[in-house]
Amino acid sequence: MFGGWKGKGPVVPETAKPEWPRLPDLQVEARPVRHQLPPHMAGARPPPIPPPRPTAASGANEAEVLRAAEEELLAKISSFRSAVADALYEVSNDYRILCNLAHANLSSCDGLMAELRERLASDTHYQVLARLDEAHALTARRLDRSSKAKS
Repeated sequence: MFGGWKGKGPVVPETAKPEWPRLPDLQVEARPVRHQLPPHMAGARPPPIPPPRPTAASGANEAEVLRAAEEELLAKISSFRSAVADALYEVSNDYRILCNLAHANLSSCDGLMAELRERLASDTHYQVLARLDEAHALTARRLDRSSKAKS
């Protein structure tokens, strides 16, 4: 039932199978690779491995655990905000112009920047960016208060 080829012809014994051609044994030259970086980053070092987050299981107190969680939240908000801003930059010419003017820091363009912001006010990406800015500010204030209380 499980081992044979019933109805599919005779079973070829193991000794009658042809030898498969063998590849020649290759002598691979082993060279040590230690922190090898691409050529354009030859002078740079790899980023350091962050220390483990304090947890209640590791014996950290509640304030340290809360601070680590808030720092992680701030980093996640920042990275998500960057992703949303990149997506908006790709699809909105108004946002590209606004970003370029903001980076130029020209006071004579304040009226144009206000008009661009009004035009972008109905864009979902722009609204999400505003909410993420609020969340980032809220988390940063909380971190500042906790670091001042700790000092």
